Amino acid sequence: MKRLIVAGCSFAMFVAVAGCKSDKDKSSADQPHMSQRELMNRSKLDAYPESVSAAFMRDYPTANVTSVEAYNDTTGRTVYEVNFVRDGRAEDAVYTAEGMRVAAPVNRTAPPPRADAPPPPHQPPPPPR
Repeated sequence: MKRLIVAGCSFAMFVAVAGCKSDKDKSSADQPHMSQRELMNRSKLDAYPESVSAAFMRDYPTANVTSVEAYNDTTGRTVYEVNFVRDGRAEDAVYTAEGMRVAAPVNRTAPPPRADAPPPPHQPPPPPR
């Protein structure tokens, strides 16, 4: 009788552990798999319009983003320069907020500050002479 109880408890514990493991496997299978490169690129492009990120990923699927700069072109519209490395060479691509690829402007001006941007750091006054 004791053997039957011990065997039943052992079987119940095995089923419980196996059931928990299969639930974990299902949840990770539902999530899309991204490579380390894709995760790094997305983290650097997250602060910019989704259309810029999507256009860059479409145009350069194997590139590694090194930095992104936002600035105004000569007409005053904000453009986004994505600097990246592809096949061992440093390159850049410039996109409008709508995700359209444009030539890099010759004259750049700083874009207006974003509404959610933190204020600039306080500069201490110069020391007296």
